[in-house]
Amino acid sequence: MNRRFGGSMKSFTDIKRMQRRCEDAKAREAHQIRKLHGEEQKLTEDIDALDRQFQAMALLLDGRGIENRTLDLAALSSELRTHSAIRRRRRELTCQIAELENRAAQVRIDRSRCEDQLRYWMKRADRYQRWGAVLSRVLALQQAREQTEALEERIAWTKSR
Repeated sequence: MNRRFGGSMKSFTDIKRMQRRCEDAKAREAHQIRKLHGEEQKLTEDIDALDRQFQAMALLLDGRGIENRTLDLAALSSELRTHSAIRRRRRELTCQIAELENRAAQVRIDRSRCEDQLRYWMKRADRYQRWGAVLSRVLALQQAREQTEALEERIAWTKSR
């Protein structure tokens, strides 16, 4: 076989085997990309939900201002505990949002790697497709040459009789 197209490909069987390998790898990568895309969407939805909670807490905190209000000691103490709980929950939400954003960033990196792998396997599949076409043409030419030689031998044999 022509070295330009890979001397290791000796038969259609080899090419078909490698094409199947490429198709399997492409299917795996496409499945993984879909899975990671879904995971990324879920993380984005979770981040949005936590962000809405964070914003609601901010509104709650703003609406519960104790300035310009007259409160007795028990009411003041209760309001301060409530403010403290709201601020603590906002800190927790900030941490949760940061964790989810880090996970989403990692998922995007993983998806990008899978997309790179998918492109790699697509190129390989194209290469094997071209090799198959070249091998097919080479075999067709060899068969035509053999038929021509056989015909010439018959003609020469017929003339020599």
